[in-house]
Amino acid sequence: MDFYVAKDRDGIGFFKDKPDLVKFSSTDPIVWEGYPVDFGDFTQIRDLVTKQPSVSEMDEYDPPVHLHIDDITFNVL
Repeated sequence: MDFYVAKDRDGIGFFKDKPDLVKFSSTDPIVWEGYPVDFGDFTQIRDLVTKQPSVSEMDEYDPPVHLHIDDITFNVL
């Protein structure tokens, strides 16, 4: 699974493609815009990603980080 993470004034966003900065008007803040990733019920993945140093240490408007998840292990309980 490949996706991009970017941080703006609204916080951290997850995108399927490399987002572009856009501005809708002179009164709205500049935000990253792209196709969002929907983690659905797997919010734990999103939470784990936000704890990674390359993401958690991002400043607003830093270049997006490209992430790739190779393997996720599921345990049947």
